[in-house]
Amino acid sequence: MTRDLMIREANRLARGRARVSRDPVDRRLWRVEAEGMVEAHEPMTREAWLAFLDQNCSKPTGRREYRIRCDDWYATQANRSVHVIDRASGKVVKVIRPPAVWSDDWTWNFIDGGIAVEHTRNG
Repeated sequence: MTRDLMIREANRLARGRARVSRDPVDRRLWRVEAEGMVEAHEPMTREAWLAFLDQNCSKPTGRREYRIRCDDWYATQANRSVHVIDRASGKVVKVIRPPAVWSDDWTWNFIDGGIAVEHTRNG
């Protein structure tokens, strides 16, 4: 007997190609976000989810933008992540990790109100 995946399992299998969360309108559904797409779906089995990813979600490429909700902050790179730090408290308020499939082929930069992370190699 096959069972539907939990959201945590779907996100792990997606490996950065898509992000799954609970749909805000109908809590029974998944909210699937991928590059250029946001859709609501019934929860899927492992086989159905992998087929959906192969058909609809290419390997992550391009650019991701992250908004920072903090008045005064700075960012620094630590290994394969970018740490956003609140200047007043010195605490890390956000850790940004690029998709694992990008390997070490990525860079980051400041944008208005946040951080942009970009894939630096095609293919």
